[in-house]
Amino acid sequence: MIWNVNASCRSIGWFAVSLLPCIAVSGVVSAEEAASKAEIDFGRDIRPILSDHCFACHGPDEHDRQAGVRLDSAEGIADVIDQDEWAASLLIERIATDDSDMIMPPEDFHKPLSPKQIELLNQWVSEGAAYASHWAFTAPRRHELPTDSSKADRIDRWIDAVCKLWGSPLVETLTAEHSPVASRWT
Repeated sequence: MIWNVNASCRSIGWFAVSLLPCIAVSGVVSAEEAASKAEIDFGRDIRPILSDHCFACHGPDEHDRQAGVRLDSAEGIADVIDQDEWAASLLIERIATDDSDMIMPPEDFHKPLSPKQIELLNQWVSEGAAYASHWAFTAPRRHELPTDSSKADRIDRWIDAVCKLWGSPLVETLTAEHSPVASRWT
């Protein structure tokens, strides 16, 4: 069997181009950098902090839960956040204190919050501490198809919309010729 290098390269090229919008949308921005530019999102910015630093003692396991405080539910978070006087909330007080006996997470947990994480939590509480359930438990919603594209194909419209968002249009190429060898492999 003879391997057709040109057909394989074209197939790999189209595969790489089809992944471009996914890579562009995902970005390579950390949660802290994204939060400083936009409104705080609970699932993207806050849940990872709480999960890494708080859930071991204040999570869903009722046998390991300390002080009866639960930070993995909306009701539990509402118990430690005062919406009227957010700066005096128990959560803010405990993460910002200098007292080694009062600070959360405790020093013997060996996972202190960074100043950027404390700033994110402060900003989240000051914005109203909106809680959102995990993305896997929310129903997907259909987005409207972009209308500002002249493309007939729905996927091409989405790709054009992403390219306009990022300011880098894709260059269209001619349609690849049909190869019987490539047809057998795809």
